[in-house]
Amino acid sequence: MLKIPKHSRGMLALLAAALLTVAAQSNAPAANAAGLDHYVDCSAAANGSGTQASPWNSLAPVNSLQFGPGERVLFKAGTTCVGQVTPSGSGAAGSPAVLTSYGTGAKPIIDGAGVVGSVIHLLNVQQWELSGLEVQDAAASPAYRTGVLVENSSGSTLSHISITDMTIRNISGWSGGWYSTNAGVGIQTDHTTPISTWNDILIANNTFDHVDRLAVAVTPDGNGDAVGQSTNVRILNNNIRYSGGDDILVVHGDGALIDGNDAAYGGSKSATGCPPSGDVCNGASASIWMAGSDDTTIQNNTVACTINQQDGMAFDVDWGNHNSTIQYNYSRNNSGGFLMMMPKISG
Repeated sequence: MLKIPKHSRGMLALLAAALLTVAAQSNAPAANAAGLDHYVDCSAAANGSGTQASPWNSLAPVNSLQFGPGERVLFKAGTTCVGQVTPSGSGAAGSPAVLTSYGTGAKPIIDGAGVVGSVIHLLNVQQWELSGLEVQDAAASPAYRTGVLVENSSGSTLSHISITDMTIRNISGWSGGWYSTNAGVGIQTDHTTPISTWNDILIANNTFDHVDRLAVAVTPDGNGDAVGQSTNVRILNNNIRYSGGDDILVVHGDGALIDGNDAAYGGSKSATGCPPSGDVCNGASASIWMAGSDDTTIQNNTVACTINQQDGMAFDVDWGNHNSTIQYNYSRNNSGGFLMMMPKISG
């Protein structure tokens, strides 16, 4: 039998306690630090402190919050908040900033109530995830409106934007106007020096209904080549109905994947929905297309009943693309047929 000297027994006990503490910590589930979850219930009579028991009752505290890694704002199911969401701050890799929902029932609604601009606007931030919300912005007259606009004018590459399980409907944009600022979801790269670019964009499993101009746009802020190519863009398994113009567009992408989307009845308004003179006006539309992009894959999509009479195709390989793959798609009753292909614009 091994005998341990008395003077060593206390040190061994302390060592054993330390090892047990480390083991317990290593087996503990990861959790947000206290205060990183904030709750919003816009039906609450009084504004609280942002806890689940005492939620905020308006969007103002959300817009004044500086988000950090792992910070989340959760909107109560079955409620409606009116206004715009304009948060600031970024998450970190593996610990994104989050907007989502809590509770049971219908998705919480963020209603722009006709506001011009975007209902949710993320500017020069990264490592963000949005899910489980409904966004709408109906108005009697069109203007530049976007459900969710994620904009990069930072002069750098920003990474990881995830928008999933959202419902975006009744966005009264210019159905013949510029793309990312007339969309359900617009991922926009601004013309800057140094060049701004995006990496790691996921737009998946969302529902779009009656959005002008289009459901999903990953584009610069205007025409021209002085922007970088966005990388690792994935637009997957979205359900799209009654877009005023196009349905999905990627401009200046590198390796974009557009897969498993179901679009129908688009293009009915773009020929007559142009903004005032001096702004971009494109009355032609196709359902799913790309321009100025490399190595794009469009597969397993269904496009039906595109109405536009100027283009009207299910798929469009537009100007300046290289190595595009279109495979395993289904086109039905589109006014322009299955596919349009264009050469690089000269000059």
